[in-house]
Formats: sequence, C-alpha cells, structure tokens
Amino acid sequence: MIVHLGIQWIITDLDGTLLNSKQQISDKLMKRIQQYMRWGGHFSLATGRTLPGVLPIIRALNLASPLILYNGAKIYDPVEGRYLVEHALPSEAAEAALNLYKSVGKELGLDLLVFGGERVYSPEYSDAVVQHANKDQIDIDRRPFEYFYAMPDGISKMMLIGPPDRIRLFQQEAAALNTVQSEPTYLEILPPNVNKGTALLRLIELVGAEPDQFAAVGDNLNDLEMVGMLRHGVAVRNAHPRLKEAASWVTNRTNDEDALLEVIEYALGGRNLQGSSVFRDERR
Repeated sequence: MIVHLGIQWIITDLDGTLLNSKQQISDKLMKRIQQYMRWGGHFSLATGRTLPGVLPIIRALNLASPLILYNGAKIYDPVEGRYLVEHALPSEAAEAALNLYKSVGKELGLDLLVFGGERVYSPEYSDAVVQHANKDQIDIDRRPFEYFYAMPDGISKMMLIGPPDRIRLFQQEAAALNTVQSEPTYLEILPPNVNKGTALLRLIELVGAEPDQFAAVGDNLNDLEMVGMLRHGVAVRNAHPRLKEAASWVTNRTNDEDALLEVIEYALGGRNLQGSSVFRDERR
C-alpha cells in the first residue's frame, strides 16, 4: 500500500498531549502511531522528562527517531543509544539559581529538583517531590543542598515545584535566568538559549529535513517556541491559551480524547480533518 505522507515528522510533547490524565497512551492511539511509522512517518517526542523517564515509552512505541529531552537541553538517538546534543547550565547560572532558591525559593515554600547526568536530586522528600517521581516513574536521590554547587556531571536543568502564584513570584525574581513554566506548578531553569524550539531546529538540521516536513504538538508554555516556529504547529484542545494563540491550529480533542489521532490523520493526508479547527494562516 502506497501512502502519501503530507507530513513526514510528528514531534509531540508527553504530559497533557500524548499521554492522557492517567499517564497512558490508549491502544487505539498506539496502533495508529505504529501504523504511521510503518508507512514511513517519523514519530518523536519533545519533553522535559529525563531519559529514564521516557525509556518505557520509547520501548512501547518502538521509537527510532531522535528525541528532545530535558525541555531542549538534550537530543537523544534511541538507535545509537547516545546523545547527539547536550547542554548544561554554566557554573555562573547554576550558582545564581541555587543562591536565588536559598534566598527566595525556600522562603516561598518551593521544592527543588536538580537534574545532573541521568539522575534527579532533591534536598527534601516532600509530598510534591514524591508525587513528581511517581508521575515520571523516576528515582529521586536526596542530597544536602551544598552538594548541588559542585555536581560531578554538571546540571542539565533545575525544577521548582509549588503553587502557581508562588512559582510566578520566583520567576519574577529569576528574570536573569532562562526559565519556563512546563506546568502551572512547575518552573524549570534551563541553560541559556535552550528551549524545545532551539532543540527542534537543531534536530531538523541533524536529520537533513525541512521545517515544513514537521508537525509539532503541545499543550503548555514550554512548547511555545516549538509550536510557534512551524507552519504545522498544533495545540491540543486542553492547551494553555497562549499556546493556542501561537499554534497554526487547535485540535477538537483533548489529550484525554486522543488528540494525536487528529494530528496523525492530518499528517497522512496533508490537509485538515473534516470538522477540525482550521489553519489561521496556511502560509506561515
């Protein structure tokens, strides 16, 4: 069977996009993804998660295309089993972030996660930290706060967890750092000039493709640059309002209704689905 792929690559966020609220991929969606790949499509991920946090999904879907991890700080090749691109926080930025957490973050009652190598660390095991570990299916090691000033493998990113209003207050104080809200209760500190958009541009270059061959799908503010840079930038129905504004189109379905099915159908035909939200500007 010869299938015309209007879009050769689908890059999707995980939480709130590919995964439903139970952190699962439905059987129907999983079969459709595998069918898309059998017909020659490339299906990949762009997530804030670590490699250990995405390995079960890589294996379940049998993914073979490069993946964007750590919100753009790393690009991983699952076939070669190695990173193609890695960024870390410069020592000055890491020290500034840690000092700011010590002086402001702790006072606001925020929890801290520090990502280094393939490990995730925290100075405390709070309920929020344990909940995050369970959601991402990762282990979190406890270390004294001073340990983070001299991490052996450097720091790929940091994450603060707390109520949205306190997260926003900390973000205002961290204006000199590269921060992004990946969820209302998560604030991530990334290496300078790193986000999913810059990582996607690098991935496109690495695989020798063109931007119009890609569709990028997301739901939150850490997907903003990635979705906004492409002609085929898609926000799921449950997405943040700002992401919907940046997207070329918005799915009718939410992540709990397998929104990616709409994107795959669009990719297979190169045109919008009957009944789906239309492109605001086909020339983007």
